[in-house]
Amino acid sequence: MSDTIEKGRAIAEQRLKAPKMTAMLKRSLRGAGMVAAIGLALAVDSSWRQGYLYAATMLTMILIALDEYASLAQRLGIRVDRAFLIFGGGALFIVQWIGWINPAWGPGMPAITLLCLMTMGLLSLRVADGQIQDALQATGATALGWLYLPVMLGFLSGVRVRWGMAGLILVLLVCKSSSSGAYFVGSFFGKRRLIPSISPNKTIAGVVGALATGMAVSCLLSFLPWKILPPLVALLYGALVSLAAIVGDLGESLLKRQASLKDSGAFLPGIGGMMDMLDDVLLVAPISFLFFRVCEILNVIG
Repeated sequence: MSDTIEKGRAIAEQRLKAPKMTAMLKRSLRGAGMVAAIGLALAVDSSWRQGYLYAATMLTMILIALDEYASLAQRLGIRVDRAFLIFGGGALFIVQWIGWINPAWGPGMPAITLLCLMTMGLLSLRVADGQIQDALQATGATALGWLYLPVMLGFLSGVRVRWGMAGLILVLLVCKSSSSGAYFVGSFFGKRRLIPSISPNKTIAGVVGALATGMAVSCLLSFLPWKILPPLVALLYGALVSLAAIVGDLGESLLKRQASLKDSGAFLPGIGGMMDMLDDVLLVAPISFLFFRVCEILNVIG
């Protein structure tokens, strides 16, 4: 009798695991296809120090993500000017990129100036319309969108221009591999939830998986001919990136949870929207730039 019960449980467990394995396989194949396409684009882009193809690709992704952000805000009843948000965000990214490729100009002051002018422009529009009720929410949500996406991701341009394709590949591979490690380890071994009120699927095991994968990939890349970090420093970098990727993911989950959304959009079937694809990179980009800059000052970067 007990053998029959055990067999029944085993069959039930196998049936439960089958759909999960299928979903993970589909997600992995889509992810591999995206990585291959991005890798091909980066290989072509390596011909230019300025990263023209990188800038065009990233700008397109940011514009799509800003459109999703506008829909998310409107779902919460926050009235944002979609066109102003999207084109203003695109202008911010372009200004930063131009600043990175022109050291005499620099990315900081022009971007800050443009951000201030656009924010004041939003308030001026509210004054002209005489709309008092939601002025703070609409202006604040739009300014957050600009800071959250183009400004944060603008640091990735600094990595691309200053440390070349090697730096950009290091950032993206460590970031995305840590996220994949969190997903797979959490799916198979995750039991204790990390912050269930914000992201029910994030687990403590997933955090461990992210750290282990991110540190391992970062360390492995430090042995390649085009490395920019020595092994021990690469381990530290992998740990920082893995934690930053988790925080970035949770930050976007917080916004989606408030809007009662599972995905930010449907641009990437099986994965979600563009914001879902970029969420882990958002905090990783400025942290990576700062980390590489400190390593440069300490003369430990290749």
